[in-house]
Amino acid sequence: MPEIVEAKSRKAPLRLDPPPESPPARLPVRFARKMTASTQADLTSLGWWRWVTGVSRLHFEAVDDATLEKWRHVHNVIIPADPLSLEDVRERRQRFHLELGYVGDVLAGCSTVRPPMDDAGKATVIVRVLPEHRRQGIGGEFFQRELEHARAMGGKVIETVVLESNQDGLRFALSHGFVEIERYVLPGHAVPFIDLRLT
Repeated sequence: MPEIVEAKSRKAPLRLDPPPESPPARLPVRFARKMTASTQADLTSLGWWRWVTGVSRLHFEAVDDATLEKWRHVHNVIIPADPLSLEDVRERRQRFHLELGYVGDVLAGCSTVRPPMDDAGKATVIVRVLPEHRRQGIGGEFFQRELEHARAMGGKVIETVVLESNQDGLRFALSHGFVEIERYVLPGHAVPFIDLRLT
């Protein structure tokens, strides 16, 4: 008997992810909008906001002269081995598609899409998410958005590049279907960059 009582009283382990066979329940948008900012932040930090509400808290904007410094900040936090100046970012904006991603009003990341330069149709998609915003579904949503941009630019082959020391970024790329194709060290640098291709 004691064993039976103990078994009945034992709590089931907490599941943070919905069972895959169960369709996610959605809250009406009107209820989602009435949630306090604290509740919204808690759901977002758990990666549940979009799952529960069906509404993304992310919004994006193309980089312009007023937001060059924000994009530079994210880039240099995530790639300290290759810091860019404001003039570097300004020059890149002329050649590439640069965007910023926000959770509410808080800057969460930045992206680069390099369009194809030849008939091979090779485009490069790079999404960078600040450490405090990772593992919340932000990178996946951001990546899908930028992948669509790359396809619209004529991208047939999609690649990305990750600094070897950015293990979160490398895990993200591998989990989203990229495979490593090359490692190299730029002149004056010690940490290799890794090129990966979407399969």
